[in-house]
Amino acid sequence: MKESWRVLAIGAMVLASGIAGFSLGKTRESKAVAFAPDAVLPASRQGTAMKAREIEADPLRSFERLLTGKGEYQEIGAVISRIPPAKLPELLDRLKEIMADPPNGIDPKQLREIAEAMYFHWAEADPRAAVQDALKRPVEVDQYRMVRVVFTAWLKTGGLPAYQEMKQVEDFGFLAKQLLARTWTKDDLLENLNSFPDKQERDELLSSCLNSCVENPEKRDSAIRLLHERKDLSRGNDGFNQLFRSWSYLDFDAAMQSAEKQSVEGLQEQIIDATMNVDAANAMPWAVTHGMKPQPSWEAGYENWYLSDPEAANSWLSSQTKSWNDDGQQGAVANFLTKQLVRDIAKGKAGPRDASEEQLASHWAEWQAKDPKAAELWLDGAKPEVRESITRKGDAP
Repeated sequence: MKESWRVLAIGAMVLASGIAGFSLGKTRESKAVAFAPDAVLPASRQGTAMKAREIEADPLRSFERLLTGKGEYQEIGAVISRIPPAKLPELLDRLKEIMADPPNGIDPKQLREIAEAMYFHWAEADPRAAVQDALKRPVEVDQYRMVRVVFTAWLKTGGLPAYQEMKQVEDFGFLAKQLLARTWTKDDLLENLNSFPDKQERDELLSSCLNSCVENPEKRDSAIRLLHERKDLSRGNDGFNQLFRSWSYLDFDAAMQSAEKQSVEGLQEQIIDATMNVDAANAMPWAVTHGMKPQPSWEAGYENWYLSDPEAANSWLSSQTKSWNDDGQQGAVANFLTKQLVRDIAKGKAGPRDASEEQLASHWAEWQAKDPKAAELWLDGAKPEVRESITRKGDAP
């Protein structure tokens, strides 16, 4: 299938959960823990041996080369780490102007990577000033990225006391919890959770941990065992639902195979409901194969699938139509076909529209012949353009 809808769905989750590959120092509140690998500061940011002496001698000149596109991408970390922290606010102001209107030939992605490295370096020296500056950035997504980088460095150098300050930053407390929870290992997850006396905060940290652990098989398996052993942590089945929902966004098949083994009531249905809108190409066939009936909530998922890959979506629906009709689900079929017809009308292309009109009109005519009252009641509630299409193509009243 085309992956656009899955990418859209999980993009935010991946962005929110990523942190750099560094280690937390020991604090009195918690033993040392390690950050998981991530792309906040790419591993490629290492100064080359050839450039090392030049960067060391004059990092500001090397910084100018980066801004003009003459420096190498892999030099970013080596250059920025050698700039005196006191110079960073001034240089960041200049970089912001360039990012607002990049010159021809300058890769905006590289400029963003430079900004991330600068905020990380600044946060190691003065995290409070760095976060206040990051919060002033006008673009919401860009602001989020930079605050995340600052929090990563702050947590690295400040440990749990830093987290206590980070969670007070307006609108970013959730991010502080996500980053802290990602530092917990499979062995100290419970110990760290128990160190927070406030139940609401503990539950929020557990939620963050369940979302992030799906990327790490060992941590994920440990979390599943913990949910089975500690019913108070699973909050009924909410903990299982959350973990498996997040896992299904990354690997639907693996998540469903594991869910079947958990003996958790309603878990598979919860996963299907959660993934239907964003990954109907996987969720819908699985649900039908396992005896689930089409639901109104599936219609938006089918529409998204049809937008992403109309040929595959319509082919699957066509293969399913007879069994659904035989099961008395003509209304569901009509609703799905309506979704694709409305989309084709919006596109304004005659070919797909004609095909969708023919398909829906034919289905409605067969339905009307078997159950006229139900078919006509459905038609009365259809959109005007749908009624017009069926009337034009078929024998509707």
